[in-house]
Amino acid sequence: MQNYDRVSILVSLVLLGLALTPLIGLQTRIVQAELFGSPVTIPLSSQLIMAVLLYALTAVGVEYIVRGHEEFSQGPGHGSSYLFWIIPTLVTLAATWLTPLLATNLFAWLGGLTLAAIGLSAVVIAEYRTISLSDPLYTPARLFLNVVTYVSALVLFTAIYGSKLRSALSASSVAFLAGVLALALLRVGPTATVRTWAYAVICGLVLAEATWALNYWGVTGVAGGGLLVLIFYFFTGLSQQRLLGRFSRPVIIEFSIVGLLGLFLLVTQGALSW
Repeated sequence: MQNYDRVSILVSLVLLGLALTPLIGLQTRIVQAELFGSPVTIPLSSQLIMAVLLYALTAVGVEYIVRGHEEFSQGPGHGSSYLFWIIPTLVTLAATWLTPLLATNLFAWLGGLTLAAIGLSAVVIAEYRTISLSDPLYTPARLFLNVVTYVSALVLFTAIYGSKLRSALSASSVAFLAGVLALALLRVGPTATVRTWAYAVICGLVLAEATWALNYWGVTGVAGGGLLVLIFYFFTGLSQQRLLGRFSRPVIIEFSIVGLLGLFLLVTQGALSW
């Protein structure tokens, strides 16, 4: 890979921003608004400002890296580079939120920065390796990105469902995140087709309906997030196989078995009790 130097520059700049975040002490301002009939409070803190800046830095850095790939510079996928931002920017946002919590202990803080550097590097390199379907590392890189995406979905869906917001707000939030994460999963090569967008939009709508229904059930946040991830896994998994031309009865059976095993695990752990 000829872009390792670009990856190292991006990771170094992000780490510098993460290291400076606890040292920036801006006065926090509270912004209150109403969204879908629900009050929303946004603290404009130095951490939030740094998160936005590092998000933009990561997006620009990933754009610069993927544009260096020969298939991207010569192929038709010039408008789909933003799909490669999704997972790396999520890693950066998670690091921006978590590393300041470890600032009270020097060794824990340094360990957090190290993990953030390793995680961001691995994700960016994996994204680069999935630009070309003929890349020898395409399959393991795609599998790694899938795992990271599903873990991200579990964390985000659990956080949203566990907050017990009004259905209009929680369902719309889950719909947006599910659609964005589905785009990251369903991207094949450097481009996103109309079918990719269609499946992603449908996935968002399905997860929104599921969230709306689960809000009336009243299960715990972990159970709600777990059920939403199972639905997300089943739908995006079958859609991905369809886009790759591998959709068949054994594939349906395989995803159904995995989904049932996940549901069984939630039941045995008592997550569906309320």
